[in-house]
Amino acid sequence: MSESQLSITDTSTTDMFYDAEEYLLSDEESSTDEEESEAGDDDVSSEADVSDNDDATDIQSTADVSTMRRVKLPCPSPDSDVSLWNILKKNIGKDLSKVAMPVTLNEPLNALQLLCEELEYSELLDEAAVCSDKYERMALVAAFAISGYCSTYHRAGQKPFNPILGESYECVREDKNFSFVAEQVSHHPPISACHCIGNTYEFWQDVRFKNKFWGKSMEIFPVGSVHV
Repeated sequence: MSESQLSITDTSTTDMFYDAEEYLLSDEESSTDEEESEAGDDDVSSEADVSDNDDATDIQSTADVSTMRRVKLPCPSPDSDVSLWNILKKNIGKDLSKVAMPVTLNEPLNALQLLCEELEYSELLDEAAVCSDKYERMALVAAFAISGYCSTYHRAGQKPFNPILGESYECVREDKNFSFVAEQVSHHPPISACHCIGNTYEFWQDVRFKNKFWGKSMEIFPVGSVHV
């Protein structure tokens, strides 16, 4: 800014502003310019037509491709030398949701995406909906209820990112025939809500956790309700 101001003040006004010279075109020159301008317009319109056709081709080609799901993350998890227990022992008796954790302890997803993982085995609900035996149906629903813990062994010691207030997440699974939407409805305390519609079921819940660490034990109280 200072250099530009100095350059403006140093430059004389006669160098910066000048009167345009009047120049009259002859009939031949004016006709030539009009032909060139018309030709230029034709070129622009032809280029626009080509670009429109390209866009239409791209849209048509992408419409035929089904949604692709990745099977692994684009980069490996970095090695962390942070000791989780050293952090926890300094916060004994406190609410862990209000304790700042190093970012290296976070998973590459947030809490709203984690809620959608509970529907990874949603085919159990599809089977329960058409099951005639009430005891088998109860067993299928119970299996679905605990299926969300299937990956906790390999992901112990990590936590998802906390969503900001009003943040939302939507997931449409064509392979499992359901549409899922979640939103962070409260920041303090953190509360997440989600809703899912499948072919044979409807699922919604609100999630809130109360937890405390006592040195040798940890208490986690899930507060909320789940409906299927």
